[in-house]
Amino acid sequence: MKKLLAFVIAAVMTLFAMSAFASVESEVGDLSIFINGRLPDMGAAKVVNGRTMVPMDVFFEELGIFGSFEAETNTIVGLYPVLNSGPMIITMQVSNSLAFINQDTVELDAAPIMDGGTVLVPLRFIAEKIGCVVVWDEETSAVSVATPAVDVAD
Repeated sequence: MKKLLAFVIAAVMTLFAMSAFASVESEVGDLSIFINGRLPDMGAAKVVNGRTMVPMDVFFEELGIFGSFEAETNTIVGLYPVLNSGPMIITMQVSNSLAFINQDTVELDAAPIMDGGTVLVPLRFIAEKIGCVVVWDEETSAVSVATPAVDVAD
């Protein structure tokens, strides 16, 4: 119950903070991306065909995902340490609309892209797969991501 309450509070705080900042230029004007109420530097982020695409390295770090990019095959691998069920491995490839979550194939509505040497990944797909709550505010062009509460040892 405490985890759920902490998660709801974090999501609400993030929503209140969204209207205070604007940062990233995109197809929809200024785009703000909040993670747990903070505004990390997502300089290369953009909206492409209605989907928010963010720099893999910055976004993965903000969410606690250990990530790597293999340039030779354009493959993105993210390892998310899920405490109760073992790690979640997210595998994607630039310009490929299929992804893998552990062994399961998943179709993406927005494939990762390469933009000026930066790998951009679909924010909502990644965030929701690891249990985050994602809210889009069209009026302010702001995305709010609230990460799941983490159990700490008593």
